[in-house]
Parts: sequence; structure tokens; C-alpha cells
Amino acid sequence: MTLPLTGNDSNGTNAAVRRTYDERVVMSLLRRHDSLQETDIAQRSGLSAPTVSRILDDLDQDALLLRRDPPRGASNQRDPAAILNPDGAFSIGLKIGRRTSELVLMDFTGAIRASVSRAYAYPLPDAILDFVQSELPDILDVVPADLHYRISGIGVAMPFELWNWAQAVGQGGSADAGLADWKQIDVASRIAEVTKLPVHVQNDATTACRAELTQRHAPELSNFAYFFIGYFIGGGIVVDHAVYSGPTGNAGALGSLPIAVGRHGSGQLLDKVSLASLEFALTQQSIDPAPIWVSPNAWTTFGPVLDQWIEDSANYLAQAALTCCSVIDFQAIIIDGAFPQDVRSALVEKTASVLETLNTQGLARPDILAGSIGHEARSLGAATLPISDRYFLDQNVPSAAANQMD
Repeated sequence: MTLPLTGNDSNGTNAAVRRTYDERVVMSLLRRHDSLQETDIAQRSGLSAPTVSRILDDLDQDALLLRRDPPRGASNQRDPAAILNPDGAFSIGLKIGRRTSELVLMDFTGAIRASVSRAYAYPLPDAILDFVQSELPDILDVVPADLHYRISGIGVAMPFELWNWAQAVGQGGSADAGLADWKQIDVASRIAEVTKLPVHVQNDATTACRAELTQRHAPELSNFAYFFIGYFIGGGIVVDHAVYSGPTGNAGALGSLPIAVGRHGSGQLLDKVSLASLEFALTQQSIDPAPIWVSPNAWTTFGPVLDQWIEDSANYLAQAALTCCSVIDFQAIIIDGAFPQDVRSALVEKTASVLETLNTQGLARPDILAGSIGHEARSLGAATLPISDRYFLDQNVPSAAANQMD
């Protein structure tokens, strides 16, 4: 399976090359706002009207955007609206989790066109590579053959130092040895060998945060801390519309936040808030925990154990929210995870309720909001990596563009 990474469309233009800075400004604005008229783009970007007009014409010629009638009530009915073309570019996302892996195909607007997952006791490199090699051809068949050159690459979301987690996932012996193999391999190179695509690798919680930033239709929300609850809990931080990952890529490691446990104890957030802790509690009550991993959108048999997990988790999340806001004045704390929507809603509501009881002197109490994606956030976030590398800006578009006015 070999795919061309560049190629010519019917107009003889190369739609797979990395775009210019100003083009990225325009496309980033369209991603954030869905649909904008030319005058709106010029006003928001700081680019001149002639520059915006030229960019839109170029992107239209390369089939990266579509023109639509102006919205009803627009002041200039002669100014058509521009939107991203869903078929303008595609990307693959791979989530490597401690219990499941998932492959998704994402289009230029962030919609998932196809997905497939595989569950296991623990993730071994050869098994993951086999999963990718066996399932990717069917995923790619969703893209018409004449558009394969528009596939930007494959993004990989995986936990930080996966090889250290054998005991934590309840395994040992051969699992410990197998997971240690992750430390010896170059993940990007091995996946590139299998897929023949450019590969981008990022921490899984950071990619989930990236998905929330790029897919959430709330452009006014420019600063937030993001918690994602998977096997363990992780997170990310967004400042001025940009994910901040830090010099080692591990910024926003919110699972490591210190919390008070009981009257005199302490620990880290990941010790208390995780699907691993829910799995343990269910097992203690002789309840099959398998639906956690195989049915992330439907938990119907967990009963009071789940209710208690939500209550306990909310108490610790409220503590963590205040800790975050003592460092950065976040507008909101967003909570998401690999669980059903009703569980997420209950957890958010309970966390907000607990926060109301805590001492917030000297702090602005943040809004506690539900994430907008759910269990697919990590794979969707992974898929944004190659497309962002070619077409978008990972920074605050208006402030960056203001210094590029012409």
C-alpha cells in the first residue's frame, strides 16, 4: 500500500504542499468560525481586502474551500461566504490506548468519515502495527482514489512513557517485557514504514485537548484547562486559542496535580480519578467492567458503583480546577472522557456543585463545562496533527495576523 503524498489536481496545482502563512491565517479563521465573508476575514485577520480576495481565489482553485451565498441579513449580499471544502484534505488519526486502539479518517472540516477499533489486555508494538496495517486499507478506501493525494498523513496519540505502565494496568511478567519494547522503538519511523505516510506523534491527552480546541464551536472561549479521563486522567491547556505543549511536549500533565486525600493524606489526581479506578471498584463488587472499554457510549449495568465514582471524582476534579486557576486565569475548565454523555453531564454538574463550596478567595471561579467530543477525542485530535502541519496555524490567528498587515 503506497500512496502519493503530493500530486496535481485537475487544475494542475499541488493541493498537498504546505500553505503560506497568510493562507494559513485565512483557513484557520474558517476552521474556527465555519463560514465567513471576505470582509469578515479581512477584518478579523488584519490582512488587506485585495490580499484576502487573492488568497480565497487561490484556495478555491485548489479546491480547499467552497463559496456559498451570503448569510441572510448580511450587510453585503454581494460578498459570498467561504467555507472549508470537506474533501479539500484528509488525515488519519491513530489512538494507542492502554486497553484499546482506534483508527479514524477525518476530513478537512473535522468530520470523521470512518473509524475502527481493537481491544486488548495491554498494547504491544507488534500488535498495534498489525492493527494499522490490516485496517488502514479499508479506512482509506472511503477516500476516492483520485483524492488520495490529499491525505496529509497520520497522527498518533499515545500515553507519555507507555512502557512504565505495566503494573498500573494490572499486568506484569510478559506484559512488562512487551511494554518495555515501546522504549526501544521509534514509533514514527515504524508507523511510517507501514503506512507510507508522514507521521506526527503527540501525547494522547494533549491531542484530545487539541481536538476540543479545533472542533468546539465556541470561538470566544480562548483560554481553558482541559481534563480527559481515560484509563488514567490527563489533560492540556489552551492559552489565546492555542494548545501549549511546552518544550518537552508534556505541558498540561494535569493528572500529576497534587490533591488532598482525606484529612491528612495527599496524592496525585491520576491516583483517584480514572477509568482504572472505576474498573477496580466494579471488580470489587463482582460487576463485569468490560463495557468500560468495549461500549464507551453505553454503560447500563454499573449502578451505585458508578454513582459513587462520579461523586468521588468530582471532589478531586474541583480541587484540581482551583489549582489550575491559581496559575492561569482560565475562563473555563472542560471535562471530557471515554464515557457516555450522561456520565459526562453528571460528572460536570457534580464538579461545578463541589466547586461552589470551596474557598476561592483571590481567584476567579471558572465555568465547569462538558467536553464536546467524548471517547473519540484522542483519535480525532491525532488526526488534526498532519492537517494542521500543512494548512493551519497553532497560534492566536488575529494577534499573529495583526503584525502581518499589508
